[in-house]
Amino acid sequence: MIKTIIALASLSLCAFSQQTELERQRLFKTPDPASLGPGLINENKEVFLYNESLLEEEKAGYSETFYTGTDRNRFSLGYHFSVNYQDFTELSSLEILFSRELKTFTETWISLLLKRTTGKYEALAEEIESSNNSVLRNGTDQTFTTVGFGVGYRFKALARSLESSRFFETVDAFLTYNSHIDGADSETYQGFGLQTDYGLHYRSAESFFYGTKLSYNISSLARSAKDEEKLEDRSLVFGWLSLGFEMGYYY
Repeated sequence: MIKTIIALASLSLCAFSQQTELERQRLFKTPDPASLGPGLINENKEVFLYNESLLEEEKAGYSETFYTGTDRNRFSLGYHFSVNYQDFTELSSLEILFSRELKTFTETWISLLLKRTTGKYEALAEEIESSNNSVLRNGTDQTFTTVGFGVGYRFKALARSLESSRFFETVDAFLTYNSHIDGADSETYQGFGLQTDYGLHYRSAESFFYGTKLSYNISSLARSAKDEEKLEDRSLVFGWLSLGFEMGYYY
């Protein structure tokens, strides 16, 4: 009986010490959630579950709990199309995205982007008759190859109203470099741009997720000068909004 009491007292002291240590660390630095069990994470929801979740997954007949706050890398594939409900196919994009969380900045992610976009000129820009020797581009095919580097954030805002701990949101902003082939004059244009994304995703498994993404792209491009052309005579500006589906996994 005495041994039982001593054992229970030891366990209680151990649990108290662990909780005390957690509280002490929280005053200076949030502890690594990978070192904590589900119980301590649940007891400190305001720290660990504000933008993250404890989820359960069935594996081989038993339930296993995993914490999304231990995600470190993300890989995803996306397909985008026009937001024009009259013609969704007037533009399309295939996108590959690799992201990594910065451990020193909670929930901040850096990302590399590779994207291929094709579409009609009128879906990507407005016709400007005075640009590029008055070449008319409406109805012509335009092709972009885009490489980007960006910073993003994963959070829950709208997701909280969905009453499911499996929904997450992301926002990202990318500085892009674009290589563009103009279907009107067969010239290659190059230049920098910006891309901003908002995503709403569902975490269906420990690693796998899928969802939707809204993306805005803008870029200012130019081709090589011929003779003494001015920059405005060999430049094109593009800007478009697209809606996409995305799926990928965390690891």
